[in-house]
Amino acid sequence: MALGVDHFVIPANNAARVKRLAADLVLLLDHPPALVLPGIGALGGSIGNVFAAAPGCRLYAVVGRAIYHAPDPAEAAKALAEEALSFA
Repeated sequence: MALGVDHFVIPANNAARVKRLAADLVLLLDHPPALVLPGIGALGGSIGNVFAAAPGCRLYAVVGRAIYHAPDPAEAAKALAEEALSFA
């Protein structure tokens, strides 16, 4: 952070860990931190759980297999987008 870093990659498969790290970052920075959250879907993370765990942060869900391994990728992408937008 002393170098101006305000974007952080945090695995999304552990909402309690995301909550703890997000709370610390919100206190340490004078502006909302950006959290890049890989691990949605196949690795056990859910957009709803991790977005709820990180209030005050700019959030970016990284999704891959939850879409391209879905029986209907377009529908899976739509459902994930709706879940994310419910936090907007």
